[in-house]
Amino acid sequence: MGHDDAPRKAKNPEEALQASVARDIKIRLMNDAVRAQQLHLAYARWENALSQKDIVAARKRADEVGKEDSNFSNRNIKAVRKQKLEQLFRDDELQYETELADMGLAFRRIRA
Repeated sequence: MGHDDAPRKAKNPEEALQASVARDIKIRLMNDAVRAQQLHLAYARWENALSQKDIVAARKRADEVGKEDSNFSNRNIKAVRKQKLEQLFRDDELQYETELADMGLAFRRIRA
């Protein structure tokens, strides 16, 4: 066995301590960075979920407004149609009365 087989001399204890502290600092900084990333990711997920809820709520509101507008339009269309039909019946009735009067016939109107 030669002189080379002797155990290696330990590093300088001061250097070993400094290397250990440097590793600890590096690990702490990495852990802090991971925590910050996790916080940002959680915030982004929350923001995304909130945005999705807003989109769903806006879609529901738009659907409700659309239904209300449709119902309002239908009521208006029905009212206008009813008015036009009533006017048409009145016009037809007046025309019928005029034609009967022109032929010298009497027309008795029952008023309600």
